[in-house]
Amino acid sequence: MRLRRREETKPFDVTQLEREVRDAMPPLRAIPPPEQFPTPLPPLEIEPKQVSAEDLARITGEAVRAAHETAAKSLDDLCKDAAERVERIEQLKAIALKQIQECRELAEVYREQGRLSALQIETTQNDLSEMRETIDLLRNKIKKI
Repeated sequence: MRLRRREETKPFDVTQLEREVRDAMPPLRAIPPPEQFPTPLPPLEIEPKQVSAEDLARITGEAVRAAHETAAKSLDDLCKDAAERVERIEQLKAIALKQIQECRELAEVYREQGRLSALQIETTQNDLSEMRETIDLLRNKIKKI
């Protein structure tokens, strides 16, 4: 690849680029003069409706009832969740009690095995003592011969 010489390169023409962009854009609409704007509507005059004491009491009563009903539903949901958790705790308690019983049974098996092993060791020790006594008696008899 050959490098071009400096005199062969053309400088970048910004005005030509601006002209191409302007030609590609749609023409802008002119802003209409203020007298061509539509006239604003007159403000609406609304008379406040008179609310009777009975209407106010009825509306307030309905709002209070609705608020209490929402709170009661939340409490029902909370009770349901608590009941489910208590049930789960009871299940875990039953499992834990079963495992505790199994541990106690296993401990009893270990105790019994310990007793049997100790008895076997004692029996073996007694047998060994008797064998030693018998061997000593036989040695003494052999020495006398």
